[in-house]
Amino acid sequence: MWPSLIAKAKKGGIDVIQTYVFWNLHEPIQGQFDFSGRRDLVRFIKEIQKQGLHVTLRIGPFIESEWTYGGLPLWLSHIPGIVFRSDNEPFKVICFFFLYMCYNLISQNKITLFLSSMTHPIDRETNDFFMCILRAKV
Repeated sequence: MWPSLIAKAKKGGIDVIQTYVFWNLHEPIQGQFDFSGRRDLVRFIKEIQKQGLHVTLRIGPFIESEWTYGGLPLWLSHIPGIVFRSDNEPFKVICFFFLYMCYNLISQNKITLFLSSMTHPIDRETNDFFMCILRAKV
């Protein structure tokens, strides 16, 4: 499915594909990450690049109404003291593990992204920025 859709985008004049990385899709159970099958982020990025297009990633944690529960995994509601959409320490600590997993996956596969750095808002509506910055090799 991806190759034909990417080819259509390219034929239509698109040169950059931006995609969300949904936390609840990739970590449905706390500590159990799934980047296989339709969740294979590396394969998706490599297919985009193989067709000569650039990639930017929008890695959660919170991605608003575009996805169920804002892309947050349901298991987060069981974390003691967690407050969503705020500068909350338990939320930031848990988010760090997901962001680290994504960054590590990108780095280990020697993937170069279109942008040299990205910041990750806790909440795109309130503009609070998360502490992590991705430094991709350009």
